Amino acid sequence: MGYDQNSYWQSTEFYIELCKATGVCITTGLGLGILQTHLCLKEDVTKVIVYEKSLDVIEIFYRLIEYNKFDISKIEIRNENADTITGQMCDCLYPDHFSTEPENYIINIVKNLSYNNQANLVWYWPAGHHFIKFILKNNLSITPESYELWKNYTNIKNLPENFEKNIFSYFIELYDIYKSSRTGMFRDQIVSIEQRNKLLSYSKKIKKNINL
Repeated sequence: MGYDQNSYWQSTEFYIELCKATGVCITTGLGLGILQTHLCLKEDVTKVIVYEKSLDVIEIFYRLIEYNKFDISKIEIRNENADTITGQMCDCLYPDHFSTEPENYIINIVKNLSYNNQANLVWYWPAGHHFIKFILKNNLSITPESYELWKNYTNIKNLPENFEKNIFSYFIELYDIYKSSRTGMFRDQIVSIEQRNKLLSYSKKIKKNINL
């Protein structure tokens, strides 16, 4: 878990999740709770459930929350293996417990989670990367049609049916970041919950620029 002070990449990682989030959101992989605390700031989000198998990670999160005095009354942490979640109902399912696993492995896990649970909408990290890699590999442009092809390729249930203009603007920016990256993939994570305000400010900036 880290944060690149010279890049705003981490500020864009949760853009789609935040835009689409509503009602009950199930997340996986607590990390330092950046996604979860952001979701708490949305009025439309009523509950945030997170599956985290590491007790050490949970303890670190609670210490950070205590230090930052952040309200986590919406958050419910479940000390369980996210890969085996079944029979859960939610508005949004956001798997985000992956690290350096192969793309096919991640897609297969998310696909199983999408079919073994009932969610109105599913999105995962690093879905944005996977979509960009798909269009590059197949010499496609960023369009609703190429997104539909990628969605069918993953066979993940209840991925967004379509994206608004602002989301495709995000994909275009992601495409530019991806191509300019020396590594091709950014793996850094935020190091402090204090970054939530910077992330939220950047999200507001994007929304203002593209008239969300």
